[in-house]
Amino acid sequence: MSTVRKSNRRPGVGDTAKIRQLFNAYDTNHDGGISFTELANMLEKMSIRMNAEDQKKFFDMIDVDKSGTIEFGEFLDWYTTLMDLVEESAQKTLSSLQKSTTFSRSELETIYENYKRVSASVVDDGAIDQEEFKQMMIAGGVASWNSFLVDGLFRLFDEDNSGTITFEEFVRILSILHNKTNNSQEDKHKLLFQLYDIDKDGKISVSDMCKILNDCLCSNNMELNESDVMKIVKSTFARNGCGELMGLDDYLREVKARGL
Repeated sequence: MSTVRKSNRRPGVGDTAKIRQLFNAYDTNHDGGISFTELANMLEKMSIRMNAEDQKKFFDMIDVDKSGTIEFGEFLDWYTTLMDLVEESAQKTLSSLQKSTTFSRSELETIYENYKRVSASVVDDGAIDQEEFKQMMIAGGVASWNSFLVDGLFRLFDEDNSGTITFEEFVRILSILHNKTNNSQEDKHKLLFQLYDIDKDGKISVSDMCKILNDCLCSNNMELNESDVMKIVKSTFARNGCGELMGLDDYLREVKARGL
């Protein structure tokens, strides 16, 4: 790696509590220090790309007393440098996303500012965890009871199943949902299929679809009895010759037939 230059800036007096919260979040074994493995995990979740050798060099720079762990005082001393690396990585990601999506630079910068706000709402670690995502969705008008939608969308955004959403993951899914890719409509339907495939077996079952329909009705303050919901779902499956399971090709054919 190019040599990491330690920032001359110091955290503000009022920042200590949030920095302690970040430190504790990555001190996963709660021993009062951050090990090399824990630091590597932190860097990965913050989208700071370093190979193992560079991660070790960075760890050794922070571990001033050579104790083998990073104590809070050492972490505090390097916090602004860490945040500079997060920002540097984000700017590189912005340039890359400008090429891979049809978002403009100004749109991406606006998304990034919103992303930073959400990712700092519970733990200021440069990534969106499940609780932060839930709060964002509720603030956006999604009912707090609609765990199917909130949890399903979180799984879609968290493409690598790491438990957090990076900025790159965040924009990539937004680009599909908002038709900002070159093959946007088909990409969008494939993404929604993944959302509806609750048990991730590559098929949408009748029970999956019934739950989806019930949640959609409830979101719009509408209600149908269970037998009517089942009739609608069964007729949709029968129209596509699906039996009890609908695959991706059947799903794409259905949405195309409906002009979606």
